[in-house]
Amino acid sequence: MGFIASQIKKAVLAILILAQLLLGQECFSQVSIYTTEQEMKHKVDQFILSRVEIPMSCLQTLLDSGYYQTALYLFEEYFSQIPEKLEESFSLVKQKANNIKRDLDQLQINLMASNKEVQVVEPAFQWAQSKSHVFLQVKLAMRLDAPACLTCKEEIVKIENNTFYMSAFGIISHTPVRFKLNFSLCHPVSIVDSSWNYESVGTYFFSLAKMNNTQLWLNLEKDSNRKVQIWWDMREKHQNDMDDWGKMKEEEADNLEKQKREEKKKAKQEKKKARLEQNRIKKEAELERKKKEEEESWTGWFSKKIYGSD
Repeated sequence: MGFIASQIKKAVLAILILAQLLLGQECFSQVSIYTTEQEMKHKVDQFILSRVEIPMSCLQTLLDSGYYQTALYLFEEYFSQIPEKLEESFSLVKQKANNIKRDLDQLQINLMASNKEVQVVEPAFQWAQSKSHVFLQVKLAMRLDAPACLTCKEEIVKIENNTFYMSAFGIISHTPVRFKLNFSLCHPVSIVDSSWNYESVGTYFFSLAKMNNTQLWLNLEKDSNRKVQIWWDMREKHQNDMDDWGKMKEEEADNLEKQKREEKKKAKQEKKKARLEQNRIKKEAELERKKKEEEESWTGWFSKKIYGSD
């Protein structure tokens, strides 16, 4: 009898272990999208009646799969009856509920925004460089000191030989916004050796490898007069190159100031020349008018002398 009882006990234990394994499979891999709430409740009843320990993952699977009524049923009929699991299961349900509410709120915002025209704006960005690389910090915001768009996701990032292109889309204040940054690089870069990554939420860091890795660029863009903000914080990592570049920019500023002075001086001279020319033309016109008046006066006098007066 003792041997038979021992074998029965082992068989029951094996069945319980097998049931637990099958339960784990049910929770993680056997839930079909076509399974109804009623069918899920029936499965939960079977698990409860089998007196097999139900893992917390089952409750999480029900919540993740959208079986909220069944999850509530499992919580009330099983987890709420076990004091040591009550707090953990309650925290899980609360967390999932908050996540679901957040996702539904975002879905509502996106649906409302889908009926509005997409605004296209350029993101804020700044740049720095060493002799071997160009560094870009791109922030999905109107200004570098403004908060970045938390819901925006990049759509396209394309780095080619002489061009840079990036676009991202998101919702800002219930309005759909597409950030676009597109420009021609001053000199070619190596696509293979260039890279980019997330610096923080809504902010990207780009490292563009120069083809000619011994030359500092004066400007970022080719054939553009736009003043791109310089990322001077990168001086800590590339002090010598950034200092040399700073001298180049100072020299450029001095040359531009000199050019402006020369252009201003030239414009002043041209203005003076034009004024003198205008006065000359005016004087000539006045002399011509007086000459014509004298001729007309002399012609009248001469006619009177010859033909006499009426």
